[in-house]
Amino acid sequence: MIDIDTAKIGFVYTFQCIGTDGRVRWEWTQKNLMPNESRNYLMAAGLHGGPQFSTWYIGLYSGSYTPVVGDTMAAFPASATEITADYSETVRQTLVPDAAGTGTYANVGSPAVFSFTAPVTVRGGFISSNSVKGGTTGVLLSAVLAGTAKTVAAGEQLKVVAGLSLVTA
Repeated sequence: MIDIDTAKIGFVYTFQCIGTDGRVRWEWTQKNLMPNESRNYLMAAGLHGGPQFSTWYIGLYSGSYTPVVGDTMAAFPASATEITADYSETVRQTLVPDAAGTGTYANVGSPAVFSFTAPVTVRGGFISSNSVKGGTTGVLLSAVLAGTAKTVAAGEQLKVVAGLSLVTA
């Protein structure tokens, strides 16, 4: 048997709350967890010719839920208490990646923007292949829990950048 080195990979999220005056109210950056189904999907799609999703979506949650490796989209929205009614966009926000290159996949140039219509506590976010708020099908690519809960007020926006980088040893 060969000795295969293992390395941790994962997304890093930055959440930025923009107040009604256009100024940054708060910001936090957090590393994620990539569940088993996510890692299996990446291996199957990238190395085994499996089916691929070309579009990914960012969602938010308010529950005090710590993501675990066994999470799947079937239960995650309910377990984490996905935010589905407090922002005006009708679907989870599309993750629009910057140009491919240098082993990085991120939406720095086009953050996902959520426009809040009611005050809400945000505790984390996730990336899914399903755009439907509260949807329970597809692949849960990534999930992250903030170190502390943050509040977004009505009329404010939350910008989310998520990125993944692969480097050689």
